[in-house]
Amino acid sequence: MAKSPPMSSDSASPTTQAAPARDGNIAISEEFDMAVEQGTAEAYDLFIKRHPDHPLTVEARRRLNIMNNGNANRSILGIILRGKEIKGSDGEKQ
Repeated sequence: MAKSPPMSSDSASPTTQAAPARDGNIAISEEFDMAVEQGTAEAYDLFIKRHPDHPLTVEARRRLNIMNNGNANRSILGIILRGKEIKGSDGEKQ
């Protein structure tokens, strides 16, 4: 078996440098963008749970509240409309 030549003391050994760490805010912003793209309560809820102290959580909560209030308003409107379908203008069941 052939021996490799000894390294001289003046030759530096090759070193690999790791890429600098990515800014965490960029990754969190991308996660928020994905939640917005999905546009579901589940996506916003997951973002809020994963990043409770991040400033974008305020916006995620705002959007989630709008969605939840919108769903509640649609439910109430549905109940009102069903009530009108059941009762005539004179209040009698039809």
